[in-house]
Amino acid sequence: MASFNVSLEDSSPLISYSPAEAWTDSPENDPLVQSYSASSLHATSAQGATATITFNGTGIWFFGGRRPEYGSYTLSIDGQTTSNGDANAAVPVFDQLLAGASNLGAGMHTAVLTNTGSESGLDLDSVVFEAAIGSSGQSISNQTIDDAQPQITFSSDWKANTGAEYMQNTLHFTQNGGATASMTFSGEAVAIYGTVSPDHSDFSVAIDGKTTTSGAGGGGLARVLHAQTLLYFASGLGHGQHNLLLTANPEHAGQQNTGAFMDVDAMRVYSATGGSNSNNAKANPSDSKSSSNNGSSSRHGLSSESIGIIAGAVAGALVLLGAVALILFFLVRRRNRRKRSRMPLQSPRSPDLPMQRPEMTEPGVRRSDSVGRSFPAPVYNPRPAGYGAISGQAARTSRDSDAGSIRSIQSYDSSSRLILDPAPKGRIPRPPPPTVARSGGPAPPPWSDYQEGQPIRPFRPPDLHLSPVPL
Repeated sequence: MASFNVSLEDSSPLISYSPAEAWTDSPENDPLVQSYSASSLHATSAQGATATITFNGTGIWFFGGRRPEYGSYTLSIDGQTTSNGDANAAVPVFDQLLAGASNLGAGMHTAVLTNTGSESGLDLDSVVFEAAIGSSGQSISNQTIDDAQPQITFSSDWKANTGAEYMQNTLHFTQNGGATASMTFSGEAVAIYGTVSPDHSDFSVAIDGKTTTSGAGGGGLARVLHAQTLLYFASGLGHGQHNLLLTANPEHAGQQNTGAFMDVDAMRVYSATGGSNSNNAKANPSDSKSSSNNGSSSRHGLSSESIGIIAGAVAGALVLLGAVALILFFLVRRRNRRKRSRMPLQSPRSPDLPMQRPEMTEPGVRRSDSVGRSFPAPVYNPRPAGYGAISGQAARTSRDSDAGSIRSIQSYDSSSRLILDPAPKGRIPRPPPPTVARSGGPAPPPWSDYQEGQPIRPFRPPDLHLSPVPL
């Protein structure tokens, strides 16, 4: 079957407190009341005091506070003790899971929370039970019908009221015994929400002719008004249309202004749909505790199948993204590693100078470049025989009297050949003589090679011609 959670406050008439005088509704002298869900709790300090609920479902969980003055307790399901606990805490904490049971067989069960401590307290804040309808694999949907909508038909004995504490800010109420409210719906479970107060009467609900009676006065234990409270719940109705009839204060039917009120705030219908793609996930009590009792679907019947589908989709998407990222990382890493393995190792190289190339060395040797091109040996034009050759001569010195210079030639081996360019003949051109004498010294002779800034060459002494003197 498909499961979903139903949450109810401690003030719901679905919870029976015993003995009645041992429990207090939201103690007036307790400064921590506002810390509880809907600012409401039922507290006891009597050993053996119990809170009992009968439900049709597969699991149930009890929530309350843990405080320094609290003690031990037990939870029993269908007469069997399932857990023992201790509500004592050095510092008060609230909305704590006291005890619970799950994986119960589908059907009616009775759960009892008992205060077992002597001279110690225990409180109850709320209860969440797991209901089951439809078949395995189906998902749960719910529809809330507000009292102002035409789907609910009220007899003329009812009046409308408004207030921010009501669902959709509207409420129907009556003081007349026997006043009725009816609705035809298609679904497998239904819930009725209204208010609980000390001045409220009992009521009865008949679905398809089967009647159940309950008390909107909280069995005489309500001390203050509690709005948006679960008054009635029925499941396992089966597919198809159903007829619901609510009767206010049936014991005083026909009486006007009895002084005992009956309020209807909203009705909620649950249906099981689908079945091909849904998972039969178990409901989690924290899903219903995540929101306040304000008519939200999470507080009053969020589908556990929907939660399972969403969580599974998110987890699957995260796993898929992680796998894709991991594959891409290894592919890029492998490609970079292959690219580096094919890359030649770099080694230091000296400059490639033209004079170091093979084709530039040793003339007369045929060379080839790196691509296989051949370069022929250089060809030299021969000089005429005997041109500029010196063979077997000793060193001599010649003087060019015109040039005033001395040329020295050393002897060479007869096998050596020296190629000399012919020296130009004639006088070396001389610059024109300066017209103005230089400051600080005599003007150079006109044939001098003197240039500004160069040392002056020593003058050649004149030739001395001596003639013999006759004796």
